[in-house]
Amino acid sequence: MLHFLSYGGGVNSTALLLELHRRGIWDDSWDAVFCDTGAERQRTLDYVGMMQERFEITVIDGMRRGLGLYDYCMKYRIIPSPRQRWCTEEFKVKPVEEYVAEQAAGMEYTEVIGYDAGETHRAVKTELRKERVWFPLIEWGVDRQGCVEIIEQAGFPVPAHSGCFICPFMSPAEIIEMRHDAPIEFSKAVALEKAVAEKQAEKGKPSFSIKDRGSLESIAAQERFAF
Repeated sequence: MLHFLSYGGGVNSTALLLELHRRGIWDDSWDAVFCDTGAERQRTLDYVGMMQERFEITVIDGMRRGLGLYDYCMKYRIIPSPRQRWCTEEFKVKPVEEYVAEQAAGMEYTEVIGYDAGETHRAVKTELRKERVWFPLIEWGVDRQGCVEIIEQAGFPVPAHSGCFICPFMSPAEIIEMRHDAPIEFSKAVALEKAVAEKQAEKGKPSFSIKDRGSLESIAAQERFAF
């Protein structure tokens, strides 16, 4: 039986990776898979690189039509949707599923996902579309805080949120943080918004932004959200 851990470089999947090793469950039948969508935060890529120094982590790319997520959005002048979540499906979920299917090649396998004990609703939805999936953190009763404690007790820094820099689920505080700490990523996200605005103007339609509440620049200007 092969086991494929969907590793995202965030708190939950990092805690799960560490706990699987601590419990002696991890062996040669396991593979940790990180998918680079092409719009990952540099801090996430750096964290994954650090973890690779201690653990074997397979990094695959989530390119579609020869393009990563950001370049794809820029080419077609579109923005990720918080409702349909096509970006996650096409540039993260499907590439991992394709990798797993190729590596398993007819062998029995299980996909392992780091939903914590407070995310049982997500596990239920995932089970509806996957036959061979395991949620160890839920089984072990480990919640989000428990994940943080596992990482700290193992002596690793707690990773920041691992969403993309054009994610519509970014909070205002995260947008402000990105403007200050990752100006290149912020500028690229703003450039995408402006490209979409130009496309909408060409079609005589109202524009829209990555966040429903306004453009990234307008949100980032509201420093009060940072605290």
